[in-house]
Amino acid sequence: MSRTYHLHTEGENFEVQIEEKDASTYVVHLGKSSHQFELLLDKKPIYTFLLDQFKIIDLEAQVKDDKCQLVLGHIPYSLKIIDPLKAHDGDAYGDEGSGIIEAPMAGKVIELKLNVGDSVTKGAVALIVEAMKMQNEINCPLDGMVKNIHVKVGDSVEAGQKLIEIEK
Repeated sequence: MSRTYHLHTEGENFEVQIEEKDASTYVVHLGKSSHQFELLLDKKPIYTFLLDQFKIIDLEAQVKDDKCQLVLGHIPYSLKIIDPLKAHDGDAYGDEGSGIIEAPMAGKVIELKLNVGDSVTKGAVALIVEAMKMQNEINCPLDGMVKNIHVKVGDSVEAGQKLIEIEK
């Protein structure tokens, strides 16, 4: 199983993919680098991992809502977790209340649920994007009418790419 997370820290957005190999082994993909983490000890909120079959690290993690506080190697990190399946907010993919639907992750458009001119309601499924063999429903960020569709079924899309425009 694989999950994609969108994180915001120090003014930058990052896409992190975590692939579960088995019950205690994970591969974490961040940008062009990948690392294997094997869970050795789980004493919540502190976890001990074997990193890349070489180095033992301790990680303290506390998650509440969309905030994550990590301590790794005595260095604290504050992260905001951005849910790509919810309507986009100002910190993630454009202005709050924007009628622009952007791709929350790289993938392939496998189904469009709307046509130009359709009336839509906030939260309605606009399209489905497949990423890493998982189908992700992308929702309308507001009530309105479909003004423009910038993709078609079968198109490959990149994170942040404009997909659909909705007018209030």
